[in-house]
Amino acid sequence: MRFVKALFLVPILSLTNNLLAQNTNDDEESSFFTVAPRIGATVHNGFGVEAGISFLSIDIRDISFGAASFYATYFIQQKDFDSALNTNGFKIGAQSSWGIFMGGIEVKTGSYNQRMFTYISPKVGLSILDVMNVEYLINVAGKSDNFPWKSNHQIGLNFSLNRKIYNTLWKK
Repeated sequence: MRFVKALFLVPILSLTNNLLAQNTNDDEESSFFTVAPRIGATVHNGFGVEAGISFLSIDIRDISFGAASFYATYFIQQKDFDSALNTNGFKIGAQSSWGIFMGGIEVKTGSYNQRMFTYISPKVGLSILDVMNVEYLINVAGKSDNFPWKSNHQIGLNFSLNRKIYNTLWKK
């Protein structure tokens, strides 16, 4: 059932590609705001996927290029590599990048075995304008008896891409 929810969520998010922040008439823009679908994968004692939406502010001036973003996603994940996708929930986060370096924080709340858990994770990593990210997260607050994973360490890979980002950053 959770997988079915995710299958319905992805097409809805893809509609943002046509509905939000897609005006590309100004070819000389050096900074802009856009809304984009966000998809990703993570490893945290097991494999997981996420889908959601991100709000990005991107500045592509010569040497001071960078970005900041706020995002919200739905995730489904394994408790460990031998289990099914049996953990799900939502997360919100904020991150900022300058050059290729990124830092941020996120809060996850989820459910495992009908027990709720919430935790906070600062993160660092490599990023291309908050559009493509490779990140390392460590859970620093909120771990309790309901916490489904043995490890506090996570690695994630995620993308936020829409027509505005594509036309402004890569198509030129």
